[in-house]
Amino acid sequence: MRTYKSLDAAFHGELAHVLENGEPVSPRGLPTLEVTDAVFRIERPRARLIISPSRRWSVFYAIGEFLWHLSASNDLSFISYYSSTWNEFSDDARSLTGSCYGRRIFSADNKQSLWEKIAHLLRRDPDTRQAVITLFDARTDLDSDSRDVPCSCVLQFLLRNNALNMSTYMRSNDLMLGFGYDVFFFTLLQDMLATELDTTIGWYQHAVGSLHLYDKDRSRAQQIVAESSSDYALEMDRMTALGAIPSVLAYERQLREGSIASIPMHFETPRYWTQMLEVLLLLKLRRSRDKAGAAVVTDRLARSPYAALLPRDSGPNR
Repeated sequence: MRTYKSLDAAFHGELAHVLENGEPVSPRGLPTLEVTDAVFRIERPRARLIISPSRRWSVFYAIGEFLWHLSASNDLSFISYYSSTWNEFSDDARSLTGSCYGRRIFSADNKQSLWEKIAHLLRRDPDTRQAVITLFDARTDLDSDSRDVPCSCVLQFLLRNNALNMSTYMRSNDLMLGFGYDVFFFTLLQDMLATELDTTIGWYQHAVGSLHLYDKDRSRAQQIVAESSSDYALEMDRMTALGAIPSVLAYERQLREGSIASIPMHFETPRYWTQMLEVLLLLKLRRSRDKAGAAVVTDRLARSPYAALLPRDSGPNR
């Protein structure tokens, strides 16, 4: 099994692995390089930020998607605010049916969500092997003609040696586009559950049936592989204060739906969450082309784990 210290190192390593070992396949007529049954581990899951200059990984989108999932939403307008690409995957121009993992994880079923069930199970039996969340429903997803079929299938949490480990299985993962954001989200879930259980975080394991790179991205992948990777530079803090999440989601909605972004805007949340909201405030200011305001917020984030990923120009996020 390949082992990495960080997501950035895993991104570089898996790109190199697919470029060297990938086989050509063309699902839906789209030429790709594919490695099947890819498996690797990340030893420090909080090092979940990708800093490759050639990848231009968007911390704005990563945080926006994370909060979309936490809200248990399937609303297209919410996630398309952070990336208009999602408009191509909606069947009704209003919602998404497969990739809204948060809706499947956090929506209450008979007054209890899947998330609440696995947290309760791990408290009751810390050695359990049953803390599993299934995201791919073969009864409906296999028969679906939807544009948005879930790529992620199973999440499993194992509490071993006083550390919460996590394994993810995906049927399909596009290395250039979705991979970094998927691992970012899943490792945040791992951190979140470790906080709920008052334990430390262990390793993160990622397994994919088809780990692939589209031919159109091959030259870019080669450029990224030529860059150096980072093991520790962008390691995030431990997640705290889960009780603040409803307020965080309310602030996110205010930023997304409001017409004006205020530089002095104060988020009454703990530092961990305030920094995420400041990143989204910066996005709003950039889209408003408020160069002075963007500079102020960028300076406020100078000591955050996101600092190296923040653009310094006044233009909107791409």
